[in-house]
Amino acid sequence: MKKSNSIWSWLSDEKNRKILAFIGGAIVVVVGAGWQAYLHFSKSPSSKSGPATVTAETGGVAAGGNITVGGDFKIGISLEEYENGLKKREQEIRAEISKIDNKDEAKRKELEKQLASAEKRMANLKKAYAQEKKSLEDTAALLLELQKTFDSNALATALEALSKGNTDEAELLLQKVVAEEKTKKDASMAARQLSTLASAREDTARAAYYQKQAKSIAARPTEYFFDDFSGDTLGPHWEVRNPNSEYYYVENGGLNVIVAKDTPLIGNETLDNIFLLTGALPEGDWTATVRMIPKIQTFREQYILAFYRDKDNMLSGAASNNADCCGDLAVMRLISNRVSQGKVTNFTNRAIVSPALGNFYSGTESVQKFIDWTNANIQAFYLRLEKKGRSYTFRIRVEGESAGGSGKNPIWTKLQSLTSIRPPGDNLVLAFRQKPYTNPNYHVQNGEGFVTVDWFKIETGAAQ
Repeated sequence: MKKSNSIWSWLSDEKNRKILAFIGGAIVVVVGAGWQAYLHFSKSPSSKSGPATVTAETGGVAAGGNITVGGDFKIGISLEEYENGLKKREQEIRAEISKIDNKDEAKRKELEKQLASAEKRMANLKKAYAQEKKSLEDTAALLLELQKTFDSNALATALEALSKGNTDEAELLLQKVVAEEKTKKDASMAARQLSTLASAREDTARAAYYQKQAKSIAARPTEYFFDDFSGDTLGPHWEVRNPNSEYYYVENGGLNVIVAKDTPLIGNETLDNIFLLTGALPEGDWTATVRMIPKIQTFREQYILAFYRDKDNMLSGAASNNADCCGDLAVMRLISNRVSQGKVTNFTNRAIVSPALGNFYSGTESVQKFIDWTNANIQAFYLRLEKKGRSYTFRIRVEGESAGGSGKNPIWTKLQSLTSIRPPGDNLVLAFRQKPYTNPNYHVQNGEGFVTVDWFKIETGAAQ
């Protein structure tokens, strides 16, 4: 359970005292007496004694430096009451079974399963009662551990219901933790407890659902590095190779870059403004993702994420715009390159494709239609590099009206994996360039583009 400040500091909030008020009569008396003592002795600034320990003689909450729910947590129903409840539930199930249509075999089987469970608990009454009690104790303990997540009145209501053997309010709070997933740890714990509570009442479908959700949450990636480019300068973790400050600046939560030079990254070390992330990368598997917001003006812009050592050794993923299919489709294409000792192997795929827009044969006026469509349909895009063992995979995802077909569900376009026996690079880099101009049917000659790097992050584990 999380450590907190002194229990007396916690109790100084009237809302928190309300939470404890109902959990067993003895705790109210003991905490009340201790609280009065605290108010009295806290007036003396010379007191150097540590926080007093509060113990519950009966009831079930013992509080000291932490709040704990102990083995004597009073669930509010006796063994006899628990037994009567089971008998009542058996009668209800039998009545439901007698009313089932013979064709509803699935429902009959489910009710028969619940009946068998109730009969099993009746046959082992003391054991079942102890298990029920522990389940309620564990749920109460988890709610108190996550107490900062909840409204204090809602928490008090849930704990009071638990003391009477009712888990409904507690489950609503735990479902909220899972849905919001503010932290992976808390959401995973909440999902596991929801699964346990569902199992206790033989709701196997719900138990399996939350167990699967708990595993899924626990397996999600852990953030290793994140930069949202706040402030007005690059952070110390960035080194700019061949710096040209006339072509980049940090402002409004973004790294803003003018894309003007046509110098390649592969086979050349003179490209302006190679943004190199310094510092060690994670051990094992990792994923690097960058979100960019482009302003396309020449149809020659290229945006590069690379695992880089030097001009002759790297893995690079480059997104750029192209004309496809006889010059009447505008596409954003991703190409991945493995460069080893100057030798290049690559894969390519299209991330987004326009409807037929005509052709480029009339020169720059026709090209502009493609540029306009691309700007309207690519509000932002993500480049990603995934490392798994010795395999490296580039992906791209587009945000925009036509992304993922409907535009509402952007999808990741994946390239085939590249394999490298040894690490192909030392650092991750971002770079931007103009592809060489060919002719006015496909490109705007000269000119420049612009891109804002919104954020850059590295995660360990499988990225979402």
